[in-house]
Amino acid sequence: MTGYHKKLLRPGETVLHVGRLHWRLYLRAAFLFLVGVALMGAGVASQVPPLIMAGFLLVLIAAVLGLSAWWRRLTTEIVVTDLRVIWKRNWLAVKTREINLSKIETVDIRQSIFDRLIGAGSVVMIGTGGSWEPLWPIAKPRALRNAITPG
Repeated sequence: MTGYHKKLLRPGETVLHVGRLHWRLYLRAAFLFLVGVALMGAGVASQVPPLIMAGFLLVLIAAVLGLSAWWRRLTTEIVVTDLRVIWKRNWLAVKTREINLSKIETVDIRQSIFDRLIGAGSVVMIGTGGSWEPLWPIAKPRALRNAITPG
């Protein structure tokens, strides 16, 4: 799925940085999976079928959320070239946004304490025509910002 940006490159345009979504996308699914397994274990140990069923349901929900997060991470590309920033989402119904580097006024990074500890964050580009929706959760947001606004 990667490499969509290569189709969009203009002659002579070079890629400076390729960003990724952070693995933080999987945390909700992992939490639900652990709670579901714990419920199933408690249900088996105490022989309470409703606990087993509730745990199994949580594990199924966690699987759906995990696959959704995996697909989102796989099909999202964030590319900084020497001319512009390209952001592509999805696979069949592709959503692409581009902004010329010359039109970007500032790049904001927003991180909670937890995000700083794990190296994630959101990046908001503010241009002359307004701002983009935050790119979240970005792995290594400072590297992305530094590629967009060098120096």
